Amino acid sequence: MSGHQFGGAPEDINVVPMLRKVNQNHPDSFYRLEKEIAASQGAYKHLDIRIEYGGPPEAPSGTSLKGVPTADRVPTEFRVYLANAGGVPRTFPNR
Repeated sequence: MSGHQFGGAPEDINVVPMLRKVNQNHPDSFYRLEKEIAASQGAYKHLDIRIEYGGPPEAPSGTSLKGVPTADRVPTEFRVYLANAGGVPRTFPNR
Protein backbone atom coordinates (compact mmCIF):
# COMPACT_ATOMS: atom_id res chain seq x y z
CA MET A 1 0.00 0.00 0.00
CA SER A 2 1.46 3.28 -0.98
CA GLY A 3 -1.51 5.55 -0.38
CA HIS A 4 -1.22 9.02 1.06
CA GLN A 5 -1.69 7.88 4.69
CA PHE A 6 1.39 5.66 4.31
CA GLY A 7 3.59 8.38 2.83
CA GLY A 8 3.19 7.23 -0.78
CA ALA A 9 3.87 9.54 -3.68
CA PRO A 10 0.88 11.27 -5.31
CA GLU A 11 1.63 9.72 -8.69
CA ASP A 12 -0.49 7.60 -11.01
CA ILE A 13 1.16 4.54 -9.52
CA ASN A 14 -1.05 5.10 -6.45
CA VAL A 15 -4.22 5.05 -8.53
CA VAL A 16 -5.84 1.65 -8.92
CA PRO A 17 -9.43 1.38 -10.14
CA MET A 18 -11.61 -0.06 -7.38
CA LEU A 19 -15.33 -0.67 -7.18
CA ARG A 20 -17.16 1.48 -4.65
CA LYS A 21 -17.90 -1.58 -2.48
CA VAL A 22 -14.16 -2.29 -2.29
CA ASN A 23 -12.94 1.25 -1.69
CA GLN A 24 -15.63 2.73 0.58
CA ASN A 25 -16.25 2.46 4.29
CA HIS A 26 -18.20 -0.82 4.24
CA PRO A 27 -17.67 -3.90 6.41
CA ASP A 28 -14.96 -6.18 4.98
CA SER A 29 -13.79 -3.58 2.45
CA PHE A 30 -10.21 -2.98 1.34
CA TYR A 31 -10.69 0.59 2.59
CA ARG A 32 -11.36 -0.68 6.12
CA LEU A 33 -8.25 -2.86 5.96
CA GLU A 34 -6.18 0.18 4.92
CA LYS A 35 -7.55 2.10 7.90
CA GLU A 36 -6.73 -0.79 10.27
CA ILE A 37 -3.17 -0.94 8.96
CA ALA A 38 -2.71 2.84 9.14
CA ALA A 39 -3.96 2.89 12.74
CA SER A 40 -1.62 0.13 13.92
CA GLN A 41 1.27 -0.10 11.48
CA GLY A 42 3.47 -1.96 13.96
CA ALA A 43 1.04 -4.89 13.95
CA TYR A 44 1.40 -5.42 10.19
CA LYS A 45 5.07 -6.19 9.63
CA HIS A 46 4.58 -9.11 7.25
CA LEU A 47 2.07 -7.94 4.68
CA ASP A 48 1.83 -9.14 1.08
CA ILE A 49 -0.72 -7.50 -1.22
CA ARG A 50 -1.34 -9.04 -4.63
CA ILE A 51 -3.37 -7.32 -7.30
CA GLU A 52 -4.77 -9.65 -9.93
CA TYR A 53 -5.56 -8.53 -13.46
CA GLY A 54 -7.67 -10.44 -15.96
CA GLY A 55 -5.99 -8.71 -18.92
CA PRO A 56 -5.16 -10.28 -22.22
CA PRO A 57 -3.13 -13.51 -21.99
CA GLU A 58 -0.35 -12.03 -24.12
CA ALA A 59 0.32 -9.30 -21.53
CA PRO A 60 3.65 -9.93 -19.80
CA SER A 61 3.77 -10.63 -16.09
CA GLY A 62 5.44 -8.00 -13.94
CA THR A 63 4.91 -4.62 -12.41
CA SER A 64 4.20 -2.51 -15.50
CA LEU A 65 0.96 -2.22 -17.42
CA LYS A 66 2.64 -0.40 -20.29
CA GLY A 67 1.21 -1.64 -23.56
CA VAL A 68 -1.85 -3.19 -21.92
CA PRO A 69 -5.12 -1.69 -23.22
CA THR A 70 -6.80 0.67 -20.74
CA ALA A 71 -9.87 -1.58 -20.40
CA ASP A 72 -7.63 -4.44 -19.22
CA ARG A 73 -5.89 -2.34 -16.55
CA VAL A 74 -8.71 -2.73 -14.04
CA PRO A 75 -7.83 -5.28 -11.35
CA THR A 76 -10.16 -8.23 -10.96
CA GLU A 77 -9.18 -8.92 -7.36
CA PHE A 78 -7.04 -7.74 -4.45
CA ARG A 79 -5.55 -10.44 -2.21
CA VAL A 80 -3.92 -9.56 1.10
CA TYR A 81 -1.75 -12.08 2.93
CA LEU A 82 -1.03 -11.42 6.60
CA ALA A 83 1.60 -13.48 8.41
CA ASN A 84 -0.61 -13.81 11.49
CA ALA A 85 -3.59 -15.10 9.46
CA GLY A 86 -2.11 -18.56 8.89
CA GLY A 87 -1.56 -18.06 5.15
CA VAL A 88 -5.26 -17.55 4.40
CA PRO A 89 -5.63 -14.39 2.31
CA ARG A 90 -8.29 -11.76 2.69
CA THR A 91 -9.79 -11.43 -0.77
CA PHE A 92 -11.52 -8.37 -2.21
CA PRO A 93 -13.19 -9.09 -5.58
CA ASN A 94 -13.20 -6.06 -7.89
CA ARG A 95 -15.64 -7.19 -10.60
